[in-house]
Amino acid sequence: MPLPPGSGSLECLVLDPFRLPLPRVEVSVRDAEGREVVRGQTDPNGRFATTVRPGAYGLSITSDGYQPVRRDCLAADGVRTTVDSVAMDLAPQPSLPTPGAWRIDPDHSAVRFVARHIGLAAVQGRFNQFEGTLMVGERMEDSHLEVAIDTASIDTNMRQRDDHLRSADFLDVAAYPSMHFASERFVYRGESR
Repeated sequence: MPLPPGSGSLECLVLDPFRLPLPRVEVSVRDAEGREVVRGQTDPNGRFATTVRPGAYGLSITSDGYQPVRRDCLAADGVRTTVDSVAMDLAPQPSLPTPGAWRIDPDHSAVRFVARHIGLAAVQGRFNQFEGTLMVGERMEDSHLEVAIDTASIDTNMRQRDDHLRSADFLDVAAYPSMHFASERFVYRGESR
């Protein structure tokens, strides 16, 4: 595909530490004055491409769980410039909190859920009243979480549905005013999860 007149292209391949393509990586293209001119993500094959005016640019490449990377490059009129492959390194693990009991702060936490309605629509909701404790172990794998949730505090942003969910058909909040969650294990799921 030809480039638009008066422009060039910048292209790069982003790889993980195992040299496999890394999808959904954020790429910011900034001009020589530091102004962002393009923002996008890598495709499922780890590729990013954009057209820009000829000139000097900096690419800032970021993804959760990886150290940010910056590359400088020049875009020439009518030329497809391929930046060397970018192999991202894992970010150092943050330090763990001090072992012991940590109270969950309800003002900065949420108990949310997504439920399928008739197998088609996704209903999102939350419980507004809860309290809990995170017991941090010497090793994160030895930690666990316990939360008590006020079942009447269910909130799907639709009063009629919430009233029905509180009824004996679902949560039966009159008989079961609270529910208890206790984790069985902590597992690293990749990136920042």
